[in-house]
Amino acid sequence: MTNSFKYAFDGIDNPQIQIRLNKKDTNTYTLIYSDNGKGLPVEFDIDRTKSLGLKLIHTLTKQLNGKLEIQNDKGAIFTIDFTLPQLDIEIRNEKKTA
Repeated sequence: MTNSFKYAFDGIDNPQIQIRLNKKDTNTYTLIYSDNGKGLPVEFDIDRTKSLGLKLIHTLTKQLNGKLEIQNDKGAIFTIDFTLPQLDIEIRNEKKTA
């Protein structure tokens, strides 16, 4: 979000940011971050960026073993698809007897 406010919205009358998390199936999710700013430079390369915010997006995607897609369409759109491991949680309801 900081990058959007810092770089994308210069000269934008109605700045907007959207963050969506969609569940695709049991353990698979899609996280979408988008803004209606200026978009990214044509020569943008996530692997070579010096921006801390964009490095964090790249690192988060790697930590989640996810797939990152970056688009320029009326602003910047970052889509991360990832799967979380199945958690087996057992809930015990033990009653204490006096």
